[in-house]
Amino acid sequence: MKAIIYVRKSTDTEDKQLLSLEAQKDEMLALAEKYDLEIVATYEESQSAYKTGRPVFNQVVKDFEKGKAEVLLVWKFNRIARNLEDGGKIAHMLQNEIIKEIRTYERVYLPSDHAVLIAVELGSANQDSRNISVDVKRGNRKKLNNGEWPNKAPLGYINATEGSQKIMKLDKARAPYIKKAFEMYSTGNHSVKEIAQTLETRGFKSRRNKPVSASMIHNALQKNFYHGVMQWAGEFYKGNHKPLISQKLFQKCEEVRLGYNKPKQQKEKKLHFSMRGVFKCELCGCKITAEKQKDISYYHCTNGKGICDQKKKFMREDILEEALIEKLKENKISDTLIELLYDASLERFHNENLTKKSNKKRLQAELEALKEKESLLTDKLLEGILSNDIYTKKSKELKLNIFEKERQVDTNEVNIEKELSTFELTKTVFKSFNFNDISFSEMKTEEKYKTLNNLLSNSTLKNENGSKTLILQYKKPFNIVSRASHKDMCPELLPD
Repeated sequence: MKAIIYVRKSTDTEDKQLLSLEAQKDEMLALAEKYDLEIVATYEESQSAYKTGRPVFNQVVKDFEKGKAEVLLVWKFNRIARNLEDGGKIAHMLQNEIIKEIRTYERVYLPSDHAVLIAVELGSANQDSRNISVDVKRGNRKKLNNGEWPNKAPLGYINATEGSQKIMKLDKARAPYIKKAFEMYSTGNHSVKEIAQTLETRGFKSRRNKPVSASMIHNALQKNFYHGVMQWAGEFYKGNHKPLISQKLFQKCEEVRLGYNKPKQQKEKKLHFSMRGVFKCELCGCKITAEKQKDISYYHCTNGKGICDQKKKFMREDILEEALIEKLKENKISDTLIELLYDASLERFHNENLTKKSNKKRLQAELEALKEKESLLTDKLLEGILSNDIYTKKSKELKLNIFEKERQVDTNEVNIEKELSTFELTKTVFKSFNFNDISFSEMKTEEKYKTLNNLLSNSTLKNENGSKTLILQYKKPFNIVSRASHKDMCPELLPD
């Protein structure tokens, strides 16, 4: 009869249970020789049989279904399966004579055997695994409550022994690199990939003496373990190991990772077109875009809706600019009127600024109070005053409140210099159109773009039979100035 040998160990760690596999194979080969069985395949697997989905086990099942063998040789029945699904599959195949025999070191199982006996074997194997799992979990909880980490030391620490007690020590060779990773990341100026590359150039290696990948750095940056708090199965425990970083530094990294308080880095854009995006097509409402052809800039409709023929009608930038200047010069405003508008806008701005400053000061004080509460909460956890459940709940509430308060602080931020420069620029622009002492056509591209975006909103353009129709819509308060240039509306410009 043809037979398949199946041997299994419950871990894929190379230095554990290696002898178990060899011993199992030797015993199965001896059984095959004793009962004159022809071995057609030998399968080894290094996975727990408590869970389904083992690839090698599934291959063994397929071999029997294809009729490649009749006898299954295993050390013990629990080597086949410790879960009811896989065990039931083997029992079904045996009862239907897809497998003619299952031989173990202790006994042989045949299709004629009572189903209850096989069910007892299967249930016993399953219950053994459940008992082991319960015992392991209970042991882990005890270690965690005692401040011990029940697993392999995270990168930057090493497992050690003092007398009969197992402890966790800082890895002097790698801990400084982990700390540096937190410090770099907390600034918000470095990506995880950049940090990994920087540390590699400084000699950072893993326990296997290989470069530490960006994913390893990413995982390390999320571990509470490094500031003295152990997180296990969603719960928090005070560790008796020496913290590598402060809780404050860890929190800063979390804020960066989650996108809060992250420095906003804006790359300076080099503008090539002064009027791109300033106008919309009068016919379809899509943006007017620009492109260069032989060093000459042309403008046309984007035809984003696919219904407009204006995309094919190009307008040279110099001709469009000339038409725009003529349209802008219709606003004949005296210096007195411009100064009046400037003073009124400035007064309004300062009043709003005082309110925002007051709000920001109050919000910052509230934010600091929340952060102090968060720090005290962690201290209470580490001192054992607070249970893990209460800590988790309160910590989540505080974090949400902190993030919301930070958002409120940001919305009350006022860039005074930027706002004032806008007022000055606007005043200069209006004066320039009146007296041509600063010609629009002589401005740099960036200045033109900024000027038009400060002045105009929802302005439209149409190019029909060579005729360009511009309809300018001014932003507040320039819409008032535009009307005032045609009417006597000076009282309308006065501040409230």
